[in-house]
Amino acid sequence: MTKRTYGGPLIDMAGAVDLHCHPYPDLFPRLADDFDIVRAARDAGLKAIVLKCHHENTVSRAYLVQRVIPGIRVFGGIVLNYYVGGINPAAVEASLKLGGKEVWMPTVDAGYHAEVHGGTGGYDSQAGGRSQAEGIWVADRDGKLRPEVKEARERGVLFDVGHGSNSFDFDVAEKCLQQNLSPDTISSDIATTSINGPNYDLITTASKFLALGLNLDQVIERVTIRPTRMFNFGIELGTLRPGTGADISILEVREGTFLFMDTDGKKRTGRQKLQSVAAIRAGRLYVNRSEDLASV
Repeated sequence: MTKRTYGGPLIDMAGAVDLHCHPYPDLFPRLADDFDIVRAARDAGLKAIVLKCHHENTVSRAYLVQRVIPGIRVFGGIVLNYYVGGINPAAVEASLKLGGKEVWMPTVDAGYHAEVHGGTGGYDSQAGGRSQAEGIWVADRDGKLRPEVKEARERGVLFDVGHGSNSFDFDVAEKCLQQNLSPDTISSDIATTSINGPNYDLITTASKFLALGLNLDQVIERVTIRPTRMFNFGIELGTLRPGTGADISILEVREGTFLFMDTDGKKRTGRQKLQSVAAIRAGRLYVNRSEDLASV
């Protein structure tokens, strides 16, 4: 394993892609700015990074950083909060045409966020954004998806699940699935406030979609091959084809009765649960030796 200045001692990060990073400038406190974050990612061996901001489109920021820092791909995107007009097709179209790679649905201005935190624009422990009582919903009061959401899907916008600490609601997910809005990719958006539940990790988030009705193949492709298609690096990623680099997660599909919880405390029961057994990264085997695997 190659040791790098910013590389962790457990897993070599060479070739990894960070799809969600919050640098400064921002209305919330951040640890470092765009340039420091991208340099750290490059020196850790990452292939690419996506800059995210709750308050503005980051495509131009990514373009400028890319001009200055070689050796890593830098991308931006747009979050559909009030600062860009909410769920605004014109803002989305401009962002994508300028090279944006991700479009995030409302975060700190989401209706559910406002219910949990008593208003939009901030969290219980930090503020900085514009606060008001009413947030933005992707569906109307009857649960029907807003026309702008349907238009985005029809025009080829890909939808991801970012579970996070306050962003995943079983009721909303079920209404979307009932109206043929299935996520194109599944991500955890894990944070210190959700790593001990109800998010836990990516495979728990993926398992929740098994409970919601997606089959195993549909779930696995949404955490492997589909995310790799967002970017064109000139190399093949997310595949088990002979001759490609070994970047493999080894999972067990457990059968039984499992209880899953969303970020509002609502629960669903599933009959399958994914469990991490081991991973192969750059030719090195990492075995999960947690107590949960004692019987495997």
